[in-house]
Formats: sequence, structure tokens, C-alpha cells
Amino acid sequence: AREVVIPAPGSKQAANPDPLALPDKPYCPKTLYGKWYPFTRAAMYNLGIMEIKKDRIRFSKHGEFPFKIRKGPRNVPYLELFNLPPPRQNGYAELDGYVYISYIPVLWDSCAVRVSLCTSSRDIEARIENDVLPGGTKKIYYCDGATYTHNKNKF
Repeated sequence: AREVVIPAPGSKQAANPDPLALPDKPYCPKTLYGKWYPFTRAAMYNLGIMEIKKDRIRFSKHGEFPFKIRKGPRNVPYLELFNLPPPRQNGYAELDGYVYISYIPVLWDSCAVRVSLCTSSRDIEARIENDVLPGGTKKIYYCDGATYTHNKNKF
């Protein structure tokens, strides 16, 4: 089991909590910051390796983009990307401007996250509501999604 470090009240760490901290899950890092590896060939082809730095996100197939962390329903964070490439000739965006990352329980002995890319904040907030709300019929929102894991040696 991993050791959980509770910051001392008034410490720098307590004053600046990690905005992308994840709920504690086995096999998962405490934060989304760092490198994430595609779980499927399609994600490798479309997006490549994902790396989240202090205020930038990098997809190896598209480049690096600054982001702002926004709060969605129930204070769930999502990212708004900036300086995206212009749409392709067919009118479709090369990369959508809103990113929501959530856990998915598909792997027994590794950590997996779902990266949802949506074109509008309304779509991404509907996607978050769908994930966060218990029970009910789950709707599928048309946001591109890809599965990532933090352990490249697993597969």
C-alpha cells in the first residue's frame, strides 16, 4: 500500500493543493501530472503519448498546448486548451479544445484513465455530469475518448 502524506496545516503544500489530484485508487499515481501512455493502437495513432506539465498538455502527435483548469459540475476539474491548430480542410478540428480525464475500472492490476476531448464547455460539462451522477441511464456524449495508462511496460 502507498503511504499517504497529509500536509501539515499552514504548510506550503496545504496552501497549494494539487489542482489535478485524483481520488486515491490502487495502482494509480496521486496526480494527472506526468506521462501517460495510450492503451490502444487507435489512441497512439490519433493522439500519441500524453504528458501533463505545470500549465501545458502535450500530445506527441499534435504538440504542446497551454491550458487553464476549469471547474465543472461538482467541482470536477477539466482543461480548456489554447493555441490549438486551425481546423483541417474538411472542417473538423485536429484537436478539440476541452479535455476531461477520469478513472475507468477496466484494468485489474494497472491504472487506466479515460481522456474525453469535447468541442464545447457545454458538452464537457454534460460528459462530467454523466460520469459523476450515480445510477440512471448513462448517455453517450459525442466527445472523442481514449484510454491511457501511466505504465508503459504493462502492455
